[in-house]
Amino acid sequence: MILFIFEGEIREPALYKTMKYLFLSNSIEDDIIVSYCSNIYSLYKKMKELDIFGGSADIVSVLQEQLKSSKNKHDELNKVKSSDSISEIYLFFDYDLKQKDNFNKLSVDEQNNQIKELLEYFNNETEKGKLYIDYPMVESIRYFKKKLPDENYINYETDMFVGKKFKEEAAKNSYYQNLRFITFDLNREKEIKLPKNSNKVIDEEEINKVKSNWNHVKDLNIKKANYICHSINEIPAIKDKINQLNIFNKQLSKYLIREKIAILNSFPLFLFEYLR
Repeated sequence: MILFIFEGEIREPALYKTMKYLFLSNSIEDDIIVSYCSNIYSLYKKMKELDIFGGSADIVSVLQEQLKSSKNKHDELNKVKSSDSISEIYLFFDYDLKQKDNFNKLSVDEQNNQIKELLEYFNNETEKGKLYIDYPMVESIRYFKKKLPDENYINYETDMFVGKKFKEEAAKNSYYQNLRFITFDLNREKEIKLPKNSNKVIDEEEINKVKSNWNHVKDLNIKKANYICHSINEIPAIKDKINQLNIFNKQLSKYLIREKIAILNSFPLFLFEYLR
């Protein structure tokens, strides 16, 4: 059983389920999807409260505690009787750096220290879990100013404190009006609805188009991750060269020092690593 923990409950599940249908249907059969519905700093705070870092509990305990007060039903989580029943854990959260103010009490250094601690803790999917981070948030998946493949993607940056305005920035700058170039719609049961043509038959041409877009997005993000880490614009031969902690450290030393963030999405990186 594989546990996927997403920050949001709309875009991330749709991206994952589309990606699974196109590339992972033979690899992943038994999975559970849970939306945390809060940000990465809230996750850190809850883990501290429950002494997860000290070994008193695990991420399943965090989920159960968090979802007690959630308005959303997570029947899937009831399938998890214990952490022993889970073989792999993956977490997907936004970077979403915030300025210190009356609402956010954390400095930039404090926020980055928390994320680094989380990345060091969640560094293995078969143990405590593996954390993937979107820079600055999941909407980076559509930040292409040209029709794919957009080779200029390697240079795209945004302001370090862009916050929620990044959604508007992505919508304004993207060649694609929505996420349908890379995702299938979900039905009421949150399962994918495959596109159909005018004859109400599964549209294989449209499915292949989405798959082609995914391959472009995957390659562009992998190359960019390698560029961020090693200043090389190519797909690395060894996947660990672009691990999440390495990407994070390079974001700090190469981009945040200029008050910028290199736009990068984690779903293609997960796909790259999972298929290797």
